[in-house]
Amino acid sequence: MTTRLACRPARLNMLAASKRASLAAVQTKRKGRYAGLPVPEINGRAQARGGFDTEIDYVSDLNSWTDMNGSINIRLLWNRQEVSSTVSTPGGLYTNNVNTFGTPRDRANLSVGYSYEGFSATVTEQFIAQQNWIGTTLPWTTRFINQAPVPDYWLTGIALTKDFTLEDQTVQAFLNINNLFDNDGPITGGFNGSPGMLYPTPTYADIIGRYFTVGFRVRM
Repeated sequence: MTTRLACRPARLNMLAASKRASLAAVQTKRKGRYAGLPVPEINGRAQARGGFDTEIDYVSDLNSWTDMNGSINIRLLWNRQEVSSTVSTPGGLYTNNVNTFGTPRDRANLSVGYSYEGFSATVTEQFIAQQNWIGTTLPWTTRFINQAPVPDYWLTGIALTKDFTLEDQTVQAFLNINNLFDNDGPITGGFNGSPGMLYPTPTYADIIGRYFTVGFRVRM
């Protein structure tokens, strides 16, 4: 039995551009004299990013602790973003864009697999968290949008494989089903200055819908 846990701790990176000088080293020579040019302190815009990534892997031989044969593997990837903010000018409006449209607070991917004697099955689940239309601000900004938040999004996939021998040649048959429950994603509107320019769903949504892939693989 093997278990691995990898977690990157939360981080907050502050990127600030500032120019500080009480007396610049800029001097101009006029009529044989040097004159100092004072430059006032100038504060630029600031950006902040904060969150964490987590990965959990688990692999186990079922025969070691159950009456079943085969092995299982479980993998979880989770990204959480707490801060994504900008301040354009000193004293300006502070906007946190996390949990707004296109910037979900949580993203996760879970896969569970089973394998035994040339057969394998894997189920994957992708998750995108609910999002608001407008980010939070300081000072507080009154919101005039009365629409419900963008709902969370789930996407399920299945992959099956089976190895067999055909005339002394190893052949693998496979079946993949993407978007098992035919989840098209929420309708969010696609207007971007030009009507019809964008498809009216989030960019992460699967607009194709459920589809199957069937085939054989042969090692030549």
